[in-house]
Amino acid sequence: FFRADQFLVSVLSMSHQPMASQSPMATLQKALALNLDESSYGTIAEIGAGQEVARCFFRAGGAAGTIAKSMSAYDMKVSDSIYGEGMRYVSRDRLHKMLSYEYNLLVDRLASHRSPQTQFFSFADTVAARSFKTKGEGHGWMGISLQLYPGAEASTLVIHVKMLDETAEAQQDALGILGVNLIYAAYNHWRNPRQLLSSLKDNLSDGRPRISIDLVEMTGNCWDGHDSRTLNMYLLEEELTSAIMFSKAGQPVLAADELYKKSALVVRGNFQPATILHQDMIKKGLAAFCESIEEPEDRIAVLAEISTSPINPSPSSA
Repeated sequence: FFRADQFLVSVLSMSHQPMASQSPMATLQKALALNLDESSYGTIAEIGAGQEVARCFFRAGGAAGTIAKSMSAYDMKVSDSIYGEGMRYVSRDRLHKMLSYEYNLLVDRLASHRSPQTQFFSFADTVAARSFKTKGEGHGWMGISLQLYPGAEASTLVIHVKMLDETAEAQQDALGILGVNLIYAAYNHWRNPRQLLSSLKDNLSDGRPRISIDLVEMTGNCWDGHDSRTLNMYLLEEELTSAIMFSKAGQPVLAADELYKKSALVVRGNFQPATILHQDMIKKGLAAFCESIEEPEDRIAVLAEISTSPINPSPSSA
């Protein structure tokens, strides 16, 4: 990864590779398996696209074995009174507040009343889905805080998702499927993060992708040994997204946030290694670019784009 100080972000773009075909477990089968598992028990809180994840568990049957509470706080004042005020409601910060509040409340209320084998969880999503007012691409944040064994400190998995369906109903349906996939994967595939991430797309392709996941964050004792850059590279390799972006500190970031109202100067290469010549080219290119568009440097995002496919592929690999 290129770590030069003047680089605001690094981008990696993918080339699609054939994927092995599999028959994933059906969504309601996953929900039922969780409902019948006496150890997992928690809260589902959803904002912005209905209560689609909770609905899947209720449809599967036996939801009382898994769901202690399901809720949705749509009104901003109601949401603020529960989770605290925030500048943005569809954001990573809001999601973390939801997860933390619901998890702590659940454990405080039920830890002394449930079996010592209980593994508590809080699931949350905050989403801006397509509606009669907004016709653009839906997106949102989704995550889970959970005990991966009884009595453990909570570990947290967070993703940013784009919903690619063209109707609100289809986006809501995809959100429900993705939420079940995430809860099931967090409990059953946590030892193998790549398998966990790959399983998030189960039942979400009708000849074309229905969702795109362009950022993943895993924290907690059970995932401490995994590098966040590697985890986000898995999103490329599993074809969950076409590009990911890192800050100059090496942390995954959202392209939409980093490029908002900015012009972009993109330098493509493999940077193996990054050299002083690269830095000099970028410095002079940035100065010329700023002059040509009459913008200050702080309004320019400088990107090092690294492709996962060869820049000059040989004829045999084309």
